[in-house]
Amino acid sequence: MSVEAMVRLIADEAATEAAAIVAAARTDAVSVVAAAQTAVDGRVAAARALAEPAIRGEGIRMVNAARLRLLEDRAARTAERSAAVFAEAGHRLTAIADGGDSDRWRRALQQLTLEGIELVGPGAEIGVRHADRDALTALAGSHGAHLTSLGPDAPPGPLVRSADGRLEVDASLPARIRRAELRLAETVAELLGGESAPGEGGDT
Repeated sequence: MSVEAMVRLIADEAATEAAAIVAAARTDAVSVVAAAQTAVDGRVAAARALAEPAIRGEGIRMVNAARLRLLEDRAARTAERSAAVFAEAGHRLTAIADGGDSDRWRRALQQLTLEGIELVGPGAEIGVRHADRDALTALAGSHGAHLTSLGPDAPPGPLVRSADGRLEVDASLPARIRRAELRLAETVAELLGGESAPGEGGDT
């Protein structure tokens, strides 16, 4: 065999061997990649399984927080509307007491004063603004009560104290409105709950 023939034979054998090595490497690479992909898929699935409860929990927390904000907003709007209702009631009552309906106010003033006298007992001291003195002069005398004038900025309505000063009944309009607000706040809020504030389309 000539030298050239031997070189070709060696070259052919080397090429065949190299092709076999490349083919084996490719097969190994495919296996390695597949195994790696399987491992990655497994880790991703495991991580997702671990994270899913936390994700669901965070979603529930966000929904609950949104609902809470909605309830708080509704409560704030209802409180504002309720305050406006009682403020308007106070304005209207004050208008009546300031001459809007003198006869009606006289009757109401005398009734409030009688209730105060009944609570504190005989010898009561009745404090009223100067404008209301005339309406209570006869009533105070008939019940043995003493009538006094409060300061110029005193609100409408009587302030009745017991003879010993230990009991006091504040029946002024602002005090009556505050007590009514405490007593009726829930009822008014329920009535206003389904209404829309000016400019709103209604709650959902």
